[in-house]
Amino acid sequence: RVAMYANVPLILNLDEGSKGQYRATLKAVIYEQQSSGRRSFQDVFVKGPWRRRREAAMKDQEELATAFKYDGSKGLDKRVRELEDMRWKDEELKGIGQESADAGVEEDDFDAEAESEAEPEAELEYSTEELPVKVRGLQHFDGPISTWEEGV
Repeated sequence: RVAMYANVPLILNLDEGSKGQYRATLKAVIYEQQSSGRRSFQDVFVKGPWRRRREAAMKDQEELATAFKYDGSKGLDKRVRELEDMRWKDEELKGIGQESADAGVEEDDFDAEAESEAEPEAELEYSTEELPVKVRGLQHFDGPISTWEEGV
């Protein structure tokens, strides 16, 4: 089995419904060079079935991505129809969603903000203007501006 669309970038997303349900979505653009020299673009966008569990929607997402990678949009449409009738078992969902959390950047104990000393910021108040303004962090502030030219 050849992965004909393995190099096509995919945008995978999980939609959250109003009742706490989830569904997978897949977006892609297939670019093909035709024999006449013209290029053709085909937009692909599919929505998976609503699931009660986030892990089930993530499993759907994996299935949709695999179907697209090997069979393109036709295989993807077929797989969406199959997923509508499918219910995932707990054994099949085990470990789903934890790979992405574990594959994150390794945490270090260094916190740059905690190590630096607090810098006091001067605070200027202009309460006599039409709208009272407090300005923090500027040393030489001439007051609010009224026109674009004053600010440039």
